[in-house]
Amino acid sequence: MKHPSQTLISPQTRASLRPRLHQADRGVGVSFIEGVLNLGLCLEQDGQLYDVDQAQLDAWGQTVEDLLPAAIDNLRRHTSVEELIHVDTTPGMYFYLAQNNLVAERLLLASELFANWPMGGLLACVPDNQQLLLVPLHAIAAVEILDVLVNSAQYLAGSSEDPLSNQVFWTDGGEWEHLHVCTTSGSIDLFPPENFLRAIERLAAMQLVPKVAEA
Repeated sequence: MKHPSQTLISPQTRASLRPRLHQADRGVGVSFIEGVLNLGLCLEQDGQLYDVDQAQLDAWGQTVEDLLPAAIDNLRRHTSVEELIHVDTTPGMYFYLAQNNLVAERLLLASELFANWPMGGLLACVPDNQQLLLVPLHAIAAVEILDVLVNSAQYLAGSSEDPLSNQVFWTDGGEWEHLHVCTTSGSIDLFPPENFLRAIERLAAMQLVPKVAEA
């Protein structure tokens, strides 16, 4: 849905800006995760979301890069750790519950939702704009949940009317990295980045330290 064109960006309009995740080949935006997700803008007004297109940006004399900081700050003011809910069936996994369709966009603020940053970083998937699943890697045992997360991403994106991504992502608190998930002949293969593998090695090593000390 496109918002009616405006000639100026008023303070009220700026306050209604929100970030919006799109598939990499859709929407107007900047690359967020190369080849997978783009990050654009929308307006949240009267409970409705309106995508900001290039014509709207031209009318404002702004770019996506110009307005993203304000949009993310606006979303931050409407984001609460209390909306981060445990998945009852999978201890160690969380989902974000919000009253609007900007759930996946909380991926941008995920590192702010955990008071104690997990030593192994944070795993996530965003099957569509209304779903965000997170797995903090506090201990090496949490890595076992990766299989559940991968399968959840595949199933939820595949069953969504407007899917965003069936992929899995990881961050150590900086930029998000892509854990490439490939499906062939009914099997699922995972190709994680080197930074993720090194983080898991550190996590495993830390678990061995108390055992060595006890020996």
